[in-house]
Amino acid sequence: MEKNNIGHMAKVGYEMYLAMLERAIKYEKEGLDKNKANLFNENEVKIDLQVSAYISDSYIKDPIQKIVMYQKISEIQTNEDSLDVIDELLDRFGSLPKETENLIKIVEIRNLAKQLGITKIFQYGNILKIEPNNLKISLTNKVNNDILVHVQQELKKLIEEKG
Repeated sequence: MEKNNIGHMAKVGYEMYLAMLERAIKYEKEGLDKNKANLFNENEVKIDLQVSAYISDSYIKDPIQKIVMYQKISEIQTNEDSLDVIDELLDRFGSLPKETENLIKIVEIRNLAKQLGITKIFQYGNILKIEPNNLKISLTNKVNNDILVHVQQELKKLIEEKG
């Protein structure tokens, strides 16, 4: 089942998948007509980085619990929200696999990007490109090889410069 879930997410892209899931749940909760629901949002931040980011079947075996956790992760807005979700994952399922940590970092990156009006973050080899700023950042010669940490740091620098 894990490979099928990853395959479905890969077809629409992780960010799009989460956004669609989030909107579908909102429509369900509010009792709106799902057939008329716009599950695609043109204003979503598109993130294309060379990392694995998902909840594996070996980490959360129950598909319903997995969907609930995807929902909670997609709703992260603040550092406190992030810590709450991490605490819940640790309490309920044990140590976070790297892929699940990456998933949370990507949502944090999405939130930082939204604050800055960034619409796209993508990686070409050792170059990180941020749009619409047309900013290019070299990822070589970094002490820590975690691309997501680098992206977070660069976005925080942009927020400081802007603020």
